[in-house]
Amino acid sequence: MLFAGRDDGRPANLPPFCLFTGTEKLLIEEALAEMEETIPAELRDFNVEVLDGRQASAARVVEAARQMPVFASHRLVIVKDAPYFKGTLAAEEEKTLTAYFQNPAPDTVLIFVANEIDRRKALVKLLASRGEVREFKPLTGKELDRWVEKRAEKKGFSLTAGALRELILRVGSDLTALEAELEKLSLYVHPRTTADEDDVRAVVSRTLEGRIFDLIDAVAAGKTALALELLRDLLLTGEAPVKIHYMLARQVRILLKAVLLREKGLPENEIISALDMHPYAARKTVQQSRRFQRQQLLKAMLLLFRIDQAIKLGEGEPAWQLEKAVVRLSQL
Repeated sequence: MLFAGRDDGRPANLPPFCLFTGTEKLLIEEALAEMEETIPAELRDFNVEVLDGRQASAARVVEAARQMPVFASHRLVIVKDAPYFKGTLAAEEEKTLTAYFQNPAPDTVLIFVANEIDRRKALVKLLASRGEVREFKPLTGKELDRWVEKRAEKKGFSLTAGALRELILRVGSDLTALEAELEKLSLYVHPRTTADEDDVRAVVSRTLEGRIFDLIDAVAAGKTALALELLRDLLLTGEAPVKIHYMLARQVRILLKAVLLREKGLPENEIISALDMHPYAARKTVQQSRRFQRQQLLKAMLLLFRIDQAIKLGEGEPAWQLEKAVVRLSQL
């Protein structure tokens, strides 16, 4: 447990109110669960209140925060989808929250959860000065590796270096997806306590990003039939043509960047850092980039731009336009 409780009001190292923001919902849920653990399990029903910020007024939030805890040192009030920290807020609502932040209840922790906030707002600045703002961004690099290793350890197994690399290449950095795949992997390897690359390949599904890597590999090798097969597999699994096109164009742009950096004479480790991707994906991209010349990728970008225009103008079925693009890309 992160925080230690006391009997005479809110624990000393818990802020009176805090704001959780960011796109990584799983990390936010874990942080909320950790906050709830500061209250004994048998008392949480009485001392944890969750409000929907889309429906709860500022007055309702403050009313909940002013209630006394029941047989506990403190209570939690969690306001999800809080709308108060971005855009225009009614004067009365802002006045109510401002007054509370200036004089909070001594035995309540008030937690707001918001996808986005405007740090320029006076209300956000006041909250940050007297409470805490925590931003939950997607994990990358070594931070993501450590998170995966810890989650696997909690499930009773470990990953070899190759298995960790293959898992992230297949799934990407989506923590919810990684959590689901780790659960599958733990069941698959049991009673063994270590998962290797073959285990990951046997159990873990490739995400769209991972399958785009395969498609690029086939295109780079000039394997038109294989590239078409991979594309059709993507379409059969329900991936939208527009999304496939976007991911394909994005990867071509990243490949071009890698080629340009290589032409400037940068060493591989600096190119990997400059691509702003997880090192495993960046290394894979650098490897792919060696199979292309600058002119090929410029032509590929132009071709994908024209295909994008054709799709938007309704010139034939989007899937057919993508197939045409893949055939031409593999012949560059």
